[in-house]
Amino acid sequence: MPTDIIIIGAGIAGLTAARSLAMSGKSIIVLEASDRVGGRIHTIKGEGFVRPTEMGAEFIHGSAPLLRRLAGESKTPLLRTESNAWEVTNGRLRLSEVANSDMKKVTEALKNLESDMTMSDFLSHYFPGSSNTSQREHVTQMVEGFDAADVSKISALSLRDEWSGEDEFTGHRPLGGYSKFVHYLTHEAREAGAQFFLSSVVEEIQWKRNEVKVVCTNGGKFTANKVIVTIPAAVLKHGSVRFTPALARHQDAFQKTETGGVIKFLFEFKHAFWEKSYPNVREMQNLGFIFSDAFVPTWWTQRPNPAPLLTGWLAGPAAQNAGDDEVLLKKAIDSLAYIFGCHQNFIKEQVVANRIINWLKEPFSLGAYGYKTLHTADILRVVNEPVEETIFFAGEAFNDGEEMGTVEAAMNSAEQVIKKIF
Repeated sequence: MPTDIIIIGAGIAGLTAARSLAMSGKSIIVLEASDRVGGRIHTIKGEGFVRPTEMGAEFIHGSAPLLRRLAGESKTPLLRTESNAWEVTNGRLRLSEVANSDMKKVTEALKNLESDMTMSDFLSHYFPGSSNTSQREHVTQMVEGFDAADVSKISALSLRDEWSGEDEFTGHRPLGGYSKFVHYLTHEAREAGAQFFLSSVVEEIQWKRNEVKVVCTNGGKFTANKVIVTIPAAVLKHGSVRFTPALARHQDAFQKTETGGVIKFLFEFKHAFWEKSYPNVREMQNLGFIFSDAFVPTWWTQRPNPAPLLTGWLAGPAAQNAGDDEVLLKKAIDSLAYIFGCHQNFIKEQVVANRIINWLKEPFSLGAYGYKTLHTADILRVVNEPVEETIFFAGEAFNDGEEMGTVEAAMNSAEQVIKKIF
């Protein structure tokens, strides 16, 4: 007998759907291209790092009701990341304010925006000339750094919604790492009968109403009545999966999606040297975040966990063609030496483990997460309409809600697909 539903992708959207549908009595097969579940959630243990370390998703921002409910179900405590934010610009150190006067002026101007435009057009129109250079630069850094987006593409109205609705910048962390959610959902889905096939790269989806056949590059073939595709938007845009018959309107929609690039730098040190007095090294007490004009501009600690780990973040257009790992490692060390006002050798001597993760080069992701453009509403109208009640799409980039690019968005998208199936 054919399976009820095939789910392609074992990221948080696929796992959310698999758990819920399997527990409702549906027969489920989950196909995952990678050799692990989780997608862009990946907590590593070991490899020189003393504590669980996040290669992908790390923070929980805002209310996130679905994710917080999952934290309760999986008995995963959430730790609030209260700490100081420091800033180093032009070689000078000072305490930083995320919502400084420049940001407040831009946020106020956004409130009066009646029709959408790109953020770069908004800044050029409402903050023109040399007198507003600081506002334009600060907002551009914020958009590229936090949203991993291109200011010439991201929707200004989406940023207005994001900035007016976000009640905290730093958010919370799940104790023990984000992968605790992944393992919990996988266990629940398997206990309910879902079958998982890892290292199964899908190359073709053959379909007609209430009948699909999924063909994998390793020769695997699976049949079902329906299929839920949770492959990241950037991979669909790349055309890695063939639909037969073709989905012309969907392929056009995929081409209009935008996914931000992110490179994470993980550095574990002998000691949290920034909390102590070292000769010729800047001290930053209760350090949470560092914002700077270095090549790798943003870094953060694990607070409230005292682990001597710094995570670097290079995002948006700056992450494109940033170099190979050897080049990036040197630039990261140079950035830390500049930020802490010390010699590169001091940083090198303190490092006990390091890892660089370029999500643009991960073949089953091709980027970090999506962001809204002027085309997003049209994209969602196409992608979120089931194809002959047979093909469904889910994922953070296809969330028809206030946010994209979050774990919460991926879960919400999956929940909406589940409702359509029933």
